[in-house]
Amino acid sequence: MASFFRGIMLILLLALGAPGAALAQACVAGSSWVLPISIDNSSNANAFTDLEVLITVDTATLIGAGHMNPDGSDIRFTDGINCIPHTVDSGMNTAATQIWVRVPSLPASGNATIRMYYGNAMAASVDDPSSTFTLFEGFEDEDGLAFSNACGSPFIYAAGGIGTISWTTSGIYTSNVTFPVANVYVAEAAVVGTTGTWPAIYWFKDADPHKSYALMVNTTQARISVAGAGSGFCTGHNWASALYNYSSTAGVWRIAWHGTGDIRAEFPTVGAITSTDTTYVRDADLRLGLGGISSGTGSMSIDWVRARQFADPMPVGVPGTAVVTEADLSISIDDSAMVAIPGENTVYTIVASNSGPDPSLATVAVDFPAACASVAWTCTAAGGASCGASGGGDIADPAVLPVSATATYTATCSIDAAATGTLTSAAMIFREGGDPVGSNNDDGDSDTLTPVVSLSVTKSDGRATLLPTDNTVYAIDTRNTGPSDASSAQIIDLPGPAFSNISWMCVPAQSTASCPIPDTGTGGMNLFVDLAAGTMLHFELMADTSAAVDDIVSNTVGIESINETENDTNDNTASDDNLVISLEIFADGFEQTP
Repeated sequence: MASFFRGIMLILLLALGAPGAALAQACVAGSSWVLPISIDNSSNANAFTDLEVLITVDTATLIGAGHMNPDGSDIRFTDGINCIPHTVDSGMNTAATQIWVRVPSLPASGNATIRMYYGNAMAASVDDPSSTFTLFEGFEDEDGLAFSNACGSPFIYAAGGIGTISWTTSGIYTSNVTFPVANVYVAEAAVVGTTGTWPAIYWFKDADPHKSYALMVNTTQARISVAGAGSGFCTGHNWASALYNYSSTAGVWRIAWHGTGDIRAEFPTVGAITSTDTTYVRDADLRLGLGGISSGTGSMSIDWVRARQFADPMPVGVPGTAVVTEADLSISIDDSAMVAIPGENTVYTIVASNSGPDPSLATVAVDFPAACASVAWTCTAAGGASCGASGGGDIADPAVLPVSATATYTATCSIDAAATGTLTSAAMIFREGGDPVGSNNDDGDSDTLTPVVSLSVTKSDGRATLLPTDNTVYAIDTRNTGPSDASSAQIIDLPGPAFSNISWMCVPAQSTASCPIPDTGTGGMNLFVDLAAGTMLHFELMADTSAAVDDIVSNTVGIESINETENDTNDNTASDDNLVISLEIFADGFEQTP
């Protein structure tokens, strides 16, 4: 049986593949390795929430050892409780792979630990820059863009991951989200190329008149610029820094409005550009902008644009030592009974759980006995777990079990009414890679099967009287209303001295159980019959009678359970009584008196 369960486990684990990241810890459940990473914020007096942190990991060594998928599709991160978003920025399968991770919470002047999980060959990538960064637009298509037309006559064309924004005089797209003034954000755009003059990325005040600073270029020089007089997003700009010659606009453009008089930018082939311009106070929420203003046609083609929180200094991720993931899985099965009755139901509660330290994929396998004529089950997940909603028959269910999570199966076994012996069920739980505590990976439940029957018998010859010399036919019906089948129930009908020429027969046409063999006989009845739950046998007993006038001719039949417990013996016998009457009651009154 164990080998059967393990075969089922392997098949289901392969079929399951990568779980979704929607449930807490679920995204890492199939991973074989975990790398703790300490996020060092000790040099920063500020605490952060949902901060994008850049982690450097030697994935070349992990891939070379066969521990990680070559494309990094199995990389997952958690904060120890929940799965957290990430995106590989560069250098996959190198000694310095850079990965952005959205860290939920960082204490001021302290550290936090996140965990990188990997080692699931079946995993599909959950790399998700849109969830990692405060804003991300990858320009896969023009539906659902993170930017909208704010002013002028811009046009945007997005295809194949490149977005091209063009304008004839002025045209600006601004982000659909605003950025709280309480935080500093860095805007970054991976520019493929530009045409015309004054393509730029902007930080606009959300409040009218939408004053702004921008990283802007003409055909040969880059600068930080500041909005001039007037209102609106398409207001003209003036210099706010020195002009810097560049050799190419292709690369990552970067600008952050840190505070009043503190604007910092970086430009390809130039490097850092700063401005101490104080024309506008940084006192309102911001919007990110893309486009060009004031000077004729132009365009900019962009691979992606994103915005992320700024920290000074930026926290540093320090990888620890990778270890094999472990999960102490356990399972229990119980129907809260020691005795089970054939023909009735018993309900099993099967609880699969994970004591950690890591989340895990698991296969829950339950083998129900053949005595279960049918099994229907449902599963209720708790603590971020997932499992099959319902099913029938033996359970072979792939479950996702985060730490401290449970999957509780409720299985109803309809016990065969003919079952005997014991009712034994076995439950097992497996994970790929083994379990540090194997003793709690299986459990069983065994009940003694105690059949219970409800036998009854009725008897009637359909008349109230007999003549001194007569014959009669008794109709005898024996029944078993269950819940269990009756095997070798004994029927006894031994007519007394008033009866002679006795014979009997079982009538199949009026029976729902199989007549005994032989199904006819002479003399009294002393039979052993099988009566399945819900069936009956119809007999007819024929006999001549001889008795004195005013005698009562009585005949009694009984049925008794030999092998099963009888539910109610009050209806296990039946009698039929007939008064013997004289022939004189039929006289016509004209007889001669001697």
